[in-house]
Amino acid sequence: MSNYLGLLSLSLSYIPTFPVLATELSEEQCISETKKVTQKLVENRNVRLIFRVTNISEDQEDYPYNRPLAFHFSFEGDATGDIMNSPQFLTIATTRIIRNCSNVAQVSFGEYQTDWGIIIGLMHDGSIKHFKCFSPSELTSSSKLKWGETICL
Repeated sequence: MSNYLGLLSLSLSYIPTFPVLATELSEEQCISETKKVTQKLVENRNVRLIFRVTNISEDQEDYPYNRPLAFHFSFEGDATGDIMNSPQFLTIATTRIIRNCSNVAQVSFGEYQTDWGIIIGLMHDGSIKHFKCFSPSELTSSSKLKWGETICL
């Protein structure tokens, strides 16, 4: 994750064909494309963006293609609903990131400090899909979520 320090600058607030081998992509390409996606997400919108990177290998056993990172975009402001209610737009943004960031398997979008969120990721078959939501009541104490599944409240 230390290779992605250049992405930390994105944590500042803003207003207004798979699998790909790691050697085929550069860190600069990932940072550049992530910045472009970020600009597109907030462009001409009254929204504040909080960005962070996490290592999913600590919580997930079956993430695909040695891609241990997740990018998280949280929004706060009047335009949050417009962004979050655009699943095609979020899928395109995720696809651009995953194609250009060889260590990223998952991208999440959410409303800051709420449980409203969408997770999109690279599946084992190479497709990019929204994670399937399960309510806590659908799970048993022995249930274990698989890659591509998440709990939604």
